[in-house]
Amino acid sequence: MLITKPMIPFTFQNRLKSISDLVKQDVYNNCKSFSQKSHSLEPLQLNNHNNQFFSHNRTITLENIYLLLRYSPRVDDESGLYLQIATSYLLSQNLQQLSIQQQSRTRIAIFLSENYTNLTYTRLEQWFKSIYEPYTSVTHIIRIKNDNQASWEFMINYIKYNEEIQLDTILFLLEDDYIFEVDMLSDTIEFFFSHNPCFVQQTDNSDRCTLHMNENDGGFTIVNGKTRLWRSIFSTTVTYACRLKTFLAFEDILIYPENGFESHRKIRDRAGDVAIFCAIPSYGTRLEALLLPNEINSTAEIDNAAYYKDWWSFARHAVSEAQKQETFPAPKVNEQNLFIK
Repeated sequence: MLITKPMIPFTFQNRLKSISDLVKQDVYNNCKSFSQKSHSLEPLQLNNHNNQFFSHNRTITLENIYLLLRYSPRVDDESGLYLQIATSYLLSQNLQQLSIQQQSRTRIAIFLSENYTNLTYTRLEQWFKSIYEPYTSVTHIIRIKNDNQASWEFMINYIKYNEEIQLDTILFLLEDDYIFEVDMLSDTIEFFFSHNPCFVQQTDNSDRCTLHMNENDGGFTIVNGKTRLWRSIFSTTVTYACRLKTFLAFEDILIYPENGFESHRKIRDRAGDVAIFCAIPSYGTRLEALLLPNEINSTAEIDNAAYYKDWWSFARHAVSEAQKQETFPAPKVNEQNLFIK
């Protein structure tokens, strides 16, 4: 479905404005009194087919979910496009891990930059529809300006005035360079259900999502999740997962995505030291490029994520799998170039 701009029903605007003022203080109090509810860590089983760990004893938890992604051409357009294909394909794999019941309560909006060529835009539109529509109740594809602040503000207004999004809906604010393991989405949903944190950030810098104390921490809180530990972190970005009511309570801070350190300081001042959480090890990272084997300096960024994982190979494997899809939106890559140095 192609939408040029979100609809803004007048009655919904009034309801949103009146409710958002009432819930703000409640949200701040919830952040300060974060639940210390603990769950026993389960033994994980290895799936030999995809080398991913999984749990047999999943709790069926259903939440209303809205995924929001921004995509724009990267400086290295060809390599950047393959990275974006990897990130979008891995998110589709996350959606496939959800139950049919949860998929029916999951929506996604992809904001595509107007700076893509018409041909690339059309191919990406077909690609996103093919990998997301079967696993979501709604898939919106929206053309936006190629300006970071303008597109961010557009997305914020889309969130605020979209009647599909209720106050308890969990928002996932994502970017086109986020690489995720396939259980990120399901495990994060469970963490919201069990602990109801204010914010979750799964792709922060590698020195955050560990058990080490950092100079900006002051102190941190650790809790048990379903299959991993989670800790409070000092975050350098504002692309979080959070409920709509939390988003609205901090909207005046989140409106400026470029000033991550200052934004986090303001969030802490308002909500305390346990406002933002990350899993240990993290479920994802942010890659600047889809590096081929001969482009990787093995001594550089060895700690690219908590407890080192070869995210570059992980991303290239995603491209390899994505190439099997009929709607693959780019020229196919020689498998030898992907994996042989």
